[in-house]
Amino acid sequence: MDIAAKAPGWQFRAITRKGTLTLGNDGKTAHVDWDLSSDRDIMSGFSYKGRGMELSDLTEYNGHILSPDDKTGILFEIKNNKALPWVILNSGPGNTTKGMKTEWLTIKGSFLYAGGHGVEYRDDKGIVFSEDQMWIKSRLRGTNLLITADERFNAFEIVRVGTLDHPERGFSAFAFVPGTNDNVIVALKSKGMDGKAPESFVTVFDIRGQIMMEDQKLGNNYKFEGIFFL
Repeated sequence: MDIAAKAPGWQFRAITRKGTLTLGNDGKTAHVDWDLSSDRDIMSGFSYKGRGMELSDLTEYNGHILSPDDKTGILFEIKNNKALPWVILNSGPGNTTKGMKTEWLTIKGSFLYAGGHGVEYRDDKGIVFSEDQMWIKSRLRGTNLLITADERFNAFEIVRVGTLDHPERGFSAFAFVPGTNDNVIVALKSKGMDGKAPESFVTVFDIRGQIMMEDQKLGNNYKFEGIFFL
């Protein structure tokens, strides 16, 4: 939820919402029904410079439902509508006091990996002091490319997912749909223009890039960045 995560009393919140994904019998269509009455606030008092609970992904690892806060560096376990600090990740080679800006989680084998986006490093005054890790030329220019690689990163394949009609909507999370042998993906997109309320969208497509459900807007102008199947 970014800045909107701040709640009264020096508390910070994230919101969860339940929905039902239905795949068409033809294997070419999909539909999502959202239950707005299921919205729940997940609260925490942890923050960094007045910001916190800006959760960036959602995954299950060894029976724990985990979500990283990209401001504090805390990896929370989400349990019984509570955010329980599980692990603290810091930036750099492990010898800094600033939390890691974790944007994604993934599991390979028995390990959980956490990573971030390639953006410039800034000091407390907002001055850029390193651009070595950058790969983003424009924060408002999204793409529709699905890039896959073998486990050794020797062979790559690029697939275009539908057409790029809304480059201002960037992918924020995706998950393979259970029971599809990792052939169908449900994904979230976020739109966050400066000075305007954020928007979130959900879409469904297969690994060949065929759209099964066009972008569907989620209401209430929340920024959703994680998907988890119950």
